[in-house]
Amino acid sequence: MERLKNKFKTAKSIAIVQKNEDFKEWSLLGIDYIVDKVSVIDEILTQENTYKFEFDLPIYSIKEVEQILSSLDKELKIVVFKFDRFENPEIKSYGWLLESIYNDLKRSDIFFIVSKFGFVILPFNQDSPKGIEILKDKVESFVEKKISDIKLKTAEVISFYKNSSLIELTEEKKYAQMDIFKVEEKTEHLSVDDPYVIMFALEDLKEEAALLFFDADYKKKVDPFLTLKIARRIVEVKNKGFSKEELEKTKERFAEKVRIISESFDKTKERVFLDKLSAETQLLSLPEVQANIIMNYNENASFKRIVREIEKDPAITSKILRFANSAFFGFKKEIKSVERAAIVLGMEEILGISLSVSYLSMFKSRLTKELYKYAIATLAISKYIEQKANINASITLGSVVHVIGNMFYAQYMEGDYKKLIKRVKKDKIKYERAEFESMPARSSEVGYKLSSLWSFPERIGQVIKNWLFPSVVSKFDTSLHLIHASAMMARALGYFYPGYSLEDLNYYTYNLFFKKFGVNLLSLFKNFAEEMRSKIEEMMYILS
Repeated sequence: MERLKNKFKTAKSIAIVQKNEDFKEWSLLGIDYIVDKVSVIDEILTQENTYKFEFDLPIYSIKEVEQILSSLDKELKIVVFKFDRFENPEIKSYGWLLESIYNDLKRSDIFFIVSKFGFVILPFNQDSPKGIEILKDKVESFVEKKISDIKLKTAEVISFYKNSSLIELTEEKKYAQMDIFKVEEKTEHLSVDDPYVIMFALEDLKEEAALLFFDADYKKKVDPFLTLKIARRIVEVKNKGFSKEELEKTKERFAEKVRIISESFDKTKERVFLDKLSAETQLLSLPEVQANIIMNYNENASFKRIVREIEKDPAITSKILRFANSAFFGFKKEIKSVERAAIVLGMEEILGISLSVSYLSMFKSRLTKELYKYAIATLAISKYIEQKANINASITLGSVVHVIGNMFYAQYMEGDYKKLIKRVKKDKIKYERAEFESMPARSSEVGYKLSSLWSFPERIGQVIKNWLFPSVVSKFDTSLHLIHASAMMARALGYFYPGYSLEDLNYYTYNLFFKKFGVNLLSLFKNFAEEMRSKIEEMMYILS
């Protein structure tokens, strides 16, 4: 290396190594750059001005792109990035960036570099709106970090129809970086049909809420939010009777509460906050092994390949084996390998434990430790209910990560979170309501965004987003209702913040387990609460 450096005094040395290779040996040799991706080299060399980038991607005019898209003769979802300047000098200057974006796309996606405009991506999978949004967010975050002398005016997913104009579709789209606490956009409020709005309005009406279930139109709106508490009150009202005037007055009060609650929430602020999360990919990225596990799973990699990836992390391997050999499953023979554990428990369970351990290790503040106990309590109760109902819902990951948004706040916005918890305890209100009124975004939306950034399966994202009101999604989704039941029992046992009882359980969750599996969740909780606590302590030991 010394002889080479003396001979080529202006050259830069770059070593390309495997991801898990020890970098120390290379740095001792005097290597200038050590990378694990070939795609990084172009950027390094461009910055060092020692390399002239050979740009060979085709460049289209706006009209040519419009003609190509129109020739497909159907509505298309396209991702559009428009800059204030984007002619040949800018294209050549950022050629390495454009080629990096192109190389990172799926082979079936189509990439257009458009002169005097920017670039356009036509995703192959047009049936995945969320996937297209994730693609937009990732590319947008990458572009933001790399460009300096040109301004990104538009970064949007838009619908392109035959003979549409790209200029007209994007001319009203303005792009700007904004601070979440200084939002200059017009405030947008929540829909009156938003689940949180309806849930809070029913809670505010208290016993009066039961009357709404005697009106056919209102029942359709509020029925998915029926709790055991309201169900008991409905029986009382039915036996006692009520007047038409009482019903009309209740309907008016409900409509007014829905309006006030929906207008009290700043949805624009929430959206901007979530957009900023998307940009913090480095801060919020998973460790390499865990990221590879998810990638292999999402790409339907072979069983053995996923197992090999898991085995690279000794801590995860140890916890999986402790989990598999615990009394929760009661196997007669000891399970000695991850591969054997995956065979007897199923890959879903193994992935659940490995990813749960990974993400929980990222959150290590005192406040997150309490939330960790609640998450583990939810998992232990879900396993307990599974045994009683004789089912295997494979919800280990969902049980634990449903609280991920709360953990984010507890770690990264600790001051605001402490004030939030202080208010919960002082004013004796439920956590969700206090959060709704004081934090920039609902923790369910924060968790959903994190699950997207980490490429968790979509159904896990839906669990995070909807576990609190499962019947809004489905009255028959066993996995979702099991997580709801387990979380509510954990809260009723005191593993979360105060204010919860099993009366808050969704009626259709109770109904599903009673009619389909013969398990009375109320009786189970009443008669076996201490046994559940014992199971929770056991699970905490296993995953500690």
